[in-house]
Amino acid sequence: MLVAPLNDNEGTYDIYLKNGLIKSLGNISVGKATYIDQPIYRVASSFLIGNVLLTYDYQLQDIQGRVYEGSLEVEIANIKAPVQVRSYEDKSVYITDLEKYSVSDLGSETGVKFSDQYLTDIIGLQIEKVFQIHYNLSVAEKIVNVLASRISEAIKVVSFDKYVQ
Repeated sequence: MLVAPLNDNEGTYDIYLKNGLIKSLGNISVGKATYIDQPIYRVASSFLIGNVLLTYDYQLQDIQGRVYEGSLEVEIANIKAPVQVRSYEDKSVYITDLEKYSVSDLGSETGVKFSDQYLTDIIGLQIEKVFQIHYNLSVAEKIVNVLASRISEAIKVVSFDKYVQ
């Protein structure tokens, strides 16, 4: 949960963002691979996550005590994540895993939609400012972790020894 008191010309707002979820990942592309040879085989590359859709619930209370509640969807574009896969032989069996990955570019916010279509522009902008404060490396890493877990699963089903001579 993120709490942020904000001041503006119309008063003070207490804004809460909670229940953040990754709704979807899309437009994922893979960069050029670099290969490193024996004794441990490594492939280094990068992923570009072109579209991410995040959802949050929000609650805002203004200085007069009015409460606004709803949800928002935030689109993030172009998160970059370098990855490295390794494979090595252990007693005639190749073991392959996702050795490391990270976030090299947080991407950028490309759009925000609110469930309450009647929010005033000033309130919508205040909620969006809170999200911009909240979105950091930690959030981007959670997004990349979703992709990394899928990569790890895919790697485990490939018999690397069939491709090594």
